[in-house]
Amino acid sequence: MPRVQISEEDLREILSEVGYPVIQLEDLEFSEDDVKDYFIYPALREYFTYFPKKEKYRQYIEGPFEVEFPDEFTFGLTDGRLNTTFGGASRSESPFLNEIMFNKRMGGSYNVYGTRNDYGFFQSRMDERMTRRTTLDYNKTFNIRVDESEGKVVGYSNINGELILEWAKFSDDVADVRYIHKHEFLNLAKAYTLRGFAQIRDQIAADTGADFDTSGFRNRFEDLEQKVLESWKQKSKVVILRG
Repeated sequence: MPRVQISEEDLREILSEVGYPVIQLEDLEFSEDDVKDYFIYPALREYFTYFPKKEKYRQYIEGPFEVEFPDEFTFGLTDGRLNTTFGGASRSESPFLNEIMFNKRMGGSYNVYGTRNDYGFFQSRMDERMTRRTTLDYNKTFNIRVDESEGKVVGYSNINGELILEWAKFSDDVADVRYIHKHEFLNLAKAYTLRGFAQIRDQIAADTGADFDTSGFRNRFEDLEQKVLESWKQKSKVVILRG
């Protein structure tokens, strides 16, 4: 399990739910590393299933293809598509760049006759390009599948083009949580921390006869978790392509 990276300020805010700083960290049932690994890390994992980090990847393909996940933080795809090619030059995601590439093949900003009047040649080429695009799209076979057990993306295309993947990734660094979600994330981490302390104190009470009333922790935990997860579920959850 990765060691969570978190600022001292955020850690102190989370631990305040269980009595810190009145109760010092060394006097609590869990160490700082335990809190990070068993309470904050699950909160991070939950957060990034709703709001994954995204990273683009591009590769020229023709026929079967196989792309391995780039690292251990990658867990799926938020998008996977094929940009087809025309005349030996790839289309990009930018219409502006596509037009520049097309104009270069046309001879720059001027037409082949040396004037700005192309006598309908530009429109003819555009019509031809649209016809070719329609034909390609009609005959195109493109499929893609995420093999999570092997940690890779596999698929097939019967035409050449640029494969564009958008990886879905998580992080073990609280700094990667978006600022607009920071308050809710910290509340979820507090909820998991409260649950952990309530569970261990219930066990201590059963074994030793100590009198721990954990009902306050449990009520607070349930309230925090419910409010955060309901809020996140109402937002547009990213669709992760899976096998």
